[in-house]
Amino acid sequence: MHTASKVVLGLGVIITLFGGILMGMGGNDLGESVGDLEFDFDGKELYSSDQGGNFETPGEWYEINVYAVGSNETIDCDSFADQIIVTNKTSERVFDKNCDSDEMDEFDKTFLGWIWNKHPDELTIEATEGEVEVIAYGISGDLDGAGGAVLSFLSGIFVLCCGIFILLIGFVMAMTMTDTKQSQVTYQQVGTQ
Repeated sequence: MHTASKVVLGLGVIITLFGGILMGMGGNDLGESVGDLEFDFDGKELYSSDQGGNFETPGEWYEINVYAVGSNETIDCDSFADQIIVTNKTSERVFDKNCDSDEMDEFDKTFLGWIWNKHPDELTIEATEGEVEVIAYGISGDLDGAGGAVLSFLSGIFVLCCGIFILLIGFVMAMTMTDTKQSQVTYQQVGTQ
């Protein structure tokens, strides 16, 4: 076997092992970080009243919807949504009215719009003439840790694939390259007598 193919095979084995270790560590981190996430796709009620008050928004990846309690047949979305004022800590209005989305209505709740804001934050809602519910849907937890774990796992897979590719190149080199050994040539004088 040629020396170059031995070196390439050795590098391929080392890189493949390193990729497997990286992938295993990333997979372990991924399992732990995804296990720590909370998925609130059924909705988490943040506020329900007509008196006004404060409420805190959950983690970063949330959609926060605002509903009027009552069906859309009894509630005029435009007039009800016009009276809703939601502000953040810097007194910036963060409620966005949307009365065109009838498919967002839930049982005995009329969709009025959503809150756009950086999360988490503390918001204030002013008193209204009817009961308002604020419901959050999304994911909470350490999303940065989960993202890093995903990248670690993917980088492990990439390094593993590179190692396997280098191994294949080494195998091809081992099969096709041969050592060229110089044959010894001896010269004998042809004697003249």
